[in-house]
Amino acid sequence: MPEFPYIMPIAWPTFQMPEFKNWYDGENVCKEEKVLNSQLPDDVIPDDWKDDMPNVSTDFSHEQETCKGTDKKYVCVKRIMGNNGEAQIKATKYECCHGFVRDPTGAPGCVEIDLKNLLPTLRNMGAVKLVSVVEKAGMTESLHSFNYTIFCPENSALENLVDEDNQAENEIGIKFERHRMKKKRMLHNLLTNHLIPGFYKLDDFSDGQVIAAENSNSKIRINIYFTPEKIATANCVPILTGDHFARNGIIHTVEKVLPIPTRTVADIIAGDVQFSVLKRMLSRAGLVQALRNPNKTFTIFAPTDSAFSYPYLERETNTNERCTVSVMKHHIIDHTICSSAIPQFAKSLNMIGELLSLSRDEYNKLYVDDVQIVVRDLVATNGVVHIIDGVLSTRQAKSASEVLEEYGLNEFLSLLEAANLKKLYDSFENVTFFIPSNEAIRALPAGLIESLMSNINSLFSVLLYHVADGTAQIKLPEQIFNSKLQNTSIKVQVHSSYPHAAPQVLVQCALVLSPGNKMCGGNLHVINKLLLPPKMSIVEVLEGLEEFSTIVLLLRATGLDRRLKNPDSQHTLLAPTDDAFHQMGQETLFRILEDLELATDLVRMHILSGTACCSQLKGDLLAGRQQIRAVDGSLLKLDHHRAGVMRIGGAHIVDCDIMASNGVIHMVDAIVRQEDLVMRTGGHMDGFLIRL
Repeated sequence: MPEFPYIMPIAWPTFQMPEFKNWYDGENVCKEEKVLNSQLPDDVIPDDWKDDMPNVSTDFSHEQETCKGTDKKYVCVKRIMGNNGEAQIKATKYECCHGFVRDPTGAPGCVEIDLKNLLPTLRNMGAVKLVSVVEKAGMTESLHSFNYTIFCPENSALENLVDEDNQAENEIGIKFERHRMKKKRMLHNLLTNHLIPGFYKLDDFSDGQVIAAENSNSKIRINIYFTPEKIATANCVPILTGDHFARNGIIHTVEKVLPIPTRTVADIIAGDVQFSVLKRMLSRAGLVQALRNPNKTFTIFAPTDSAFSYPYLERETNTNERCTVSVMKHHIIDHTICSSAIPQFAKSLNMIGELLSLSRDEYNKLYVDDVQIVVRDLVATNGVVHIIDGVLSTRQAKSASEVLEEYGLNEFLSLLEAANLKKLYDSFENVTFFIPSNEAIRALPAGLIESLMSNINSLFSVLLYHVADGTAQIKLPEQIFNSKLQNTSIKVQVHSSYPHAAPQVLVQCALVLSPGNKMCGGNLHVINKLLLPPKMSIVEVLEGLEEFSTIVLLLRATGLDRRLKNPDSQHTLLAPTDDAFHQMGQETLFRILEDLELATDLVRMHILSGTACCSQLKGDLLAGRQQIRAVDGSLLKLDHHRAGVMRIGGAHIVDCDIMASNGVIHMVDAIVRQEDLVMRTGGHMDGFLIRL
């Protein structure tokens, strides 16, 4: 084995990399830990931690840690799976200790700042009026000895409160002393309403957080908005600047004196005579107790009595409770929106799931859905009330005829008026309306409209058939609704041809153009056809049409007519016309009529299980499904031919969706897979041939 010469190793110089250190690993950083339960519900998370918590997946193995940092805080949440299979959640928060801030050089740790007590700090800030309040309220020693977070109103907001009444100063004796003591109590209450025991930095607040003030009768609700800039409020008063540190506290400046709420939103309305109509409507809607719930928050846009016009009051008196509930909930948002948070334009979801438009114009006037907010921020213990000078309009509080008029469905509305059914339509509750578009009615044969208009009973029946009991959401592949027309039902199908495409909704094979429009009393769907109530089975429909005598004869001869008369099963029949049979030639037709087995196989090949509307077949074809199975098991090919006319099994569909009580009929111009009649072996079909 050859020997390799010895090579002297090269001594590379070594470099000592400086050790990297996170800022929160340095000095003067306070660490706080909390252990939470495995479900992490909001009621066990401290309010001042909620906004800091990083999102942690619930899918974890033995241990998982997720961290989230800002320039002032660093929070980590660790989930640990115990031996007993239960999870423990440990949250750790790092931030500069009080009296320290992040090192401006970017070095790890926090550096000390020169702090004075609260009162000197207020003086240095120029808050001379609040300092005067402290002194006159006899609170100087408290602000020296205890730790507080102070909401400090601007000087102008305290101007009238701290200036002595000259006349009172000139009084002597008991009268002056009473005045002085009364004012001292008033200023003491005012000050303690603005003090929170402990240290609360601006970042420690979370939206909706309620904190007890030093005054045991007062609470301060914090709200935080992003519009898009961050706006923080205390009892709906904007916080102007934050985090003025003192040795024994933190000071936040606010725009004005904080209102101290003592009543719920419901009690504010109940206690004001200008809201008598609103109070009555809230009571009628059964919302008063809900609006007294101390654990919820609400924003109410409250119309005064003068905002309700006489016609509106008259309608409200006669309308049903469902409409009143919709009207009232349309005026309520289930969280607190203070006026200072309303930007130039925004939207917010109300209690009936509709978006309210909130806006501010160049003159600082505020509007909700173009109705002006005339009095802002009546702060309650569970939200806020804004007074408006009009009633907010919602389609969900309008009657059927009003919605038809608003949608411009004038053709159907004319039919209702001709049948004198508008009031009946408006009186329905908990129903679903299926209303044909104007184009659908205009496309009807003139003879049909004339026939309906000349026979009011028939028109009455047709119009009632367009109303179904219930307002259930249309989600299932197939649902049956009872119609308001006695002994009839409406079939609704949801069909999706593509995996991720929006599904088609079909009502008695009519396509829903505009689904789920909510209104007073129910829902409204716009469809592309007038619905005619099917009172006859598939066989009975065919028996009433002259061009189907041959298929009727075959159905009777084979006994399959019983299947297509059964009210408990749904089928689709591809019905060849008499001309289609005659085109086969007399000899072939006689052979079919004489051979019961052949006739049975032929008819079964024209029957599909279930209701397959034309639009479903077209959708399947567009999605790439090129076959459909008949009840005999044979596959019928789907394709388009001649200017988009659809074919099934080689036969053109010349008339779609002839509805029956137990299914649907499609008229075809030929026998499907007719070539199989001469190629069949063993009494069954094979292969697929296309009639050219």
